[in-house]
Amino acid sequence: MGTLIKLAVENFKQGNYQQAKEYYQKASVAYGEELFKENIIICERYLSLDTSCALSTDQESVTISEKTQLIQTQALLEYYYTQCQELQHKLMDVK
Repeated sequence: MGTLIKLAVENFKQGNYQQAKEYYQKASVAYGEELFKENIIICERYLSLDTSCALSTDQESVTISEKTQLIQTQALLEYYYTQCQELQHKLMDVK
């Protein structure tokens, strides 16, 4: 799991939204669509912003806010997924 998500996060942070979207799509196939649906939508939103010619000051501040929120959400997703995996391994050891 870690590789696909790490690649998606790294690409997103670098502004490679198309590549990030592709990694999120692969992760959604592998781990469940609901986990990555919002990430894909946000990547699509950034891709549409990239194709627009000009952004107003208000739109730029929203973009920065959204980017910060996505980074925080991705970090939490990775944290909770790791915790879930560890608990599943512990359960398997108990059985």
